[in-house]
Amino acid sequence: MVLRILLIDDNPDDRLLAIRELNRAFDDLIIEEIAEAPVYELAIAAGSFDLVVTDYKLRWNDGISVLRAIKACYPTIPVVMFTNSGDEEVAVEAMKAGLNDYVIKSPKHYFRLPIAVRSALKQARDRTARKQAETRYSELFERVPVGLYRITPEGQILEANAALVQLLGYANSEALLETKSLSLHMDAEVMQQWRERIERDDLVGDFETQLRTHDNRIIWVLHNAKAIRNAEGKVCYYEGAIENITERKQMEQERQALLACEQAARAAAEAASRMKDEFLATLSHELRTPLNAILGWATLLRTRKFNADATARALEIIERNAKAQAQMIEDLLDISRIIRGKLRLSFHPVNLISVLNAAIDVMKPAATAKNISLELLLEPSILEMGEMGKAGGTRGLGDFSILSLTTDRGLLTTDDSLLVLGDANRLQQVFWNLLTNAIKFTANGGKVEVRVSVVMGNSNEPSITDYQLPITSYAQIQVADTGQGITPEFLPYVFDYFRQADSSSTRSQGGLGLGLAIVRQLVEIHGGTVCAESQGDGLGATFTVKIPLVETAEEAVEAEGEKPLATDLLPLDGVRILVVEDEVDTRELMKILLEECGAKVAAASSAAQAKQAIADLEPDEPDIMISDIAMPEEDGYQLMRQLRAQGKQMPAIALTAYARDSDVQIAIAAGFQHHLSKPIEPDALIALVAELVGRK
Repeated sequence: MVLRILLIDDNPDDRLLAIRELNRAFDDLIIEEIAEAPVYELAIAAGSFDLVVTDYKLRWNDGISVLRAIKACYPTIPVVMFTNSGDEEVAVEAMKAGLNDYVIKSPKHYFRLPIAVRSALKQARDRTARKQAETRYSELFERVPVGLYRITPEGQILEANAALVQLLGYANSEALLETKSLSLHMDAEVMQQWRERIERDDLVGDFETQLRTHDNRIIWVLHNAKAIRNAEGKVCYYEGAIENITERKQMEQERQALLACEQAARAAAEAASRMKDEFLATLSHELRTPLNAILGWATLLRTRKFNADATARALEIIERNAKAQAQMIEDLLDISRIIRGKLRLSFHPVNLISVLNAAIDVMKPAATAKNISLELLLEPSILEMGEMGKAGGTRGLGDFSILSLTTDRGLLTTDDSLLVLGDANRLQQVFWNLLTNAIKFTANGGKVEVRVSVVMGNSNEPSITDYQLPITSYAQIQVADTGQGITPEFLPYVFDYFRQADSSSTRSQGGLGLGLAIVRQLVEIHGGTVCAESQGDGLGATFTVKIPLVETAEEAVEAEGEKPLATDLLPLDGVRILVVEDEVDTRELMKILLEECGAKVAAASSAAQAKQAIADLEPDEPDIMISDIAMPEEDGYQLMRQLRAQGKQMPAIALTAYARDSDVQIAIAAGFQHHLSKPIEPDALIALVAELVGRK
């Protein structure tokens, strides 16, 4: 940046010396030399300079007059003056008039000129910066929406901004300053606390209190203040900020009231939820108990040879329990009619490949009627998991392989397990609806593909609900067609309820109907997502469903392979088993089942009978006990706790229709080694008994 200096001196030799020193010290420099009064006056009028160097003694003027003239016109322009040796009084007078620095005019002192110039420039910059800072502070002080003040240690107001004046309800700052003390607006006890804190800590931070305004309003404020001390450590004044937080406090009070209401509502909801859980658990028990007898006797009739009397009795038990089950279902339907619109699903591990095959099998006639190619395409990794290559009939198609070929061939049945946690019937309904739409909107000779792949979950996927297992991946099912497609205008609304109800032309063409809205609801209930894509009218559409997987296909196949077959039951020869079950059919089923494996079975219908049976064996005890949980008088938990308290060590299995995770935990805590839910599978029960008694 160029430095412009006005050099006022009527001695040309002195000017040369000054110019030489200045040129040595500064690179970008413009020096205007002034030797005569007319030129001086023109230069002063023009004002195009950054600094003035003037001699004190001029033929046509003196340095003090020049200084005063410059300061009168340009207060911020720094001035350096040459003085003669011994003119200290002149220098003092000049400094009082605004001189920034002076240099004694002698050859040996000229080297000080650049130093004086730099000092004068720095003073000018510092003075300008301070002035600007003071201006900014003053503007900020007045414009800031927070009340600012300075008060003496005695409480007298020294300064207050407009925000504080308004906050305290005064007409102007003069009226506030006349009150003499800010303490008039504070409660005496609160003011004393404030004084004690600031005197002790020199600082009061986030001090919430109430103030009474000049117009007699009570407001909440946030008060921050600090003590300003002098060099001796004495408090000169306090400065602080007062912010009106009345609205915030009111919102906090309202929020607290809402929170209290919410907590009460949550408590009521949790109580209702507990009641619902208990009801569902009881319902589960009542439904599973007759199923246990039905499935158990059906398994025995299929795998064992009985005489005519035993067979007739078994059929009688099955019929009686089936009628009981039918009555319970009828009761449930009555409840469903009362609370119509509440969708209830039964979640179990479901083989998604089987569901898709079933849905395609149902839709195959409709596709055949329109000569539509209907294909199920599996990602190669799914084929590898299920060793689908053994089935034959597969062929590559890009990243997929065809599992079920065109509709003139039967569906390829597979034992592949692509397991999701869900309701098989409802999932089948999802794919029925999607396939129905795809076939409906695809012209004769078109193509519909069902592509199945496994994708990893991400933060955009829905969270896992409480009844789901931890997941790491999703089954992705895409139903793609070559049909009429979806317009960009309608695509965002494709899953809305009744979106096409008012469009008669759409209905005449079949429309998207209510099915897609149901699809979305069912998929979301299963913890998944569904979306639609289309390039536009006439370009087909693709619907993508993602459902969380609970187990890989390979693990599912291995798990199924580990189940013991009914024809390969483990021997229980000589094993002493105590069966405790209050329901006579289930008790007799387990007794016969276990005796078929060679076990010696004692049966008890109550906890009291069980304790007596164990007492009769003393000092021995059964090798294992199988006990129902829900029994009259004493339940299985109480029985188990009493036996463990008596030192009984035999392994025990809890048998119950209550199948919640919490029920399993309670059973283990009571002393059972394992928990089986009803209806039980005979193979699983025998395998578990064999494992616990060391026969496996």
